[in-house]
Amino acid sequence: MRENVKMLVFVTNVLTFFRCFFIKSPLYIWKKTISFLKITFSKTRKVVGTLLL
Repeated sequence: MRENVKMLVFVTNVLTFFRCFFIKSPLYIWKKTISFLKITFSKTRKVVGTLLL
């Protein structure tokens, strides 16, 4: 159970970092990062789903 909490905290930190990064970054970088994040998110969701099961 502790591992899940650690993972959640890590994800929250990453999201907070990306939010700050997005606000400061130019739009074209933002769009590229969005498409990259969608791929990463779908992979991460599979991993997290596996961990939680």
